[in-house]
Amino acid sequence: MKLCITPGSPYVRIACIVLLGKGLGGRLDVIEAKTRTADSPCFAINSSGRVPYLVQDDGIGMEESALICSFLDHLDGKSTFELPVGEQALAARRLYAFSRSLIDGLSVWGRALAECS
Repeated sequence: MKLCITPGSPYVRIACIVLLGKGLGGRLDVIEAKTRTADSPCFAINSSGRVPYLVQDDGIGMEESALICSFLDHLDGKSTFELPVGEQALAARRLYAFSRSLIDGLSVWGRALAECS
């Protein structure tokens, strides 16, 4: 499998937490790329250039960190990071949505600061 990343992406960090937690680091080739350059190796794999982007061994690719995390979490048939069900589900999903909103806001703010400097 191949994982296209940029080191500063908070979404890549989310996927890396699952990689480390599941001990999957050795199963992936990591491709580090700049997402806003025309010659990025990411564009050869994923035309949107978004990261993280995972290419499975069968060549099927996927983007969106939540999807990638779920896929990686279920590779061994034993989910470690899946959100709970039942009464705890709503609270867990609300916390997840809040944390994603924070990450989105911080990412936009960080990019704006970088463009101003």
